[in-house]
Amino acid sequence: MSTLVDGLVERGLLIRREDSQDRRRVTLSLTTSGRLRLESAREAAVTTFEQKIRHLSTSDRATVTSAMRMMRDLFTEGEAHAKN
Repeated sequence: MSTLVDGLVERGLLIRREDSQDRRRVTLSLTTSGRLRLESAREAAVTTFEQKIRHLSTSDRATVTSAMRMMRDLFTEGEAHAKN
């Protein structure tokens, strides 16, 4: 993970900040360039996904959409539990 983070920092996509009170703690933030890259990647993923499911029937697309919502809820629920 450190190697991946180092590479993103070197490429100007991420900022690493060390906690002044706890050297073990590090905060990572996207730079403006990193945010733009992430948004571009998301848009490309959405476009690709839309192209892949375009041939499905309305019913099948509804099934895929429902399954994706379930997955989102599962992952979002997991994040909420991790923060507590």
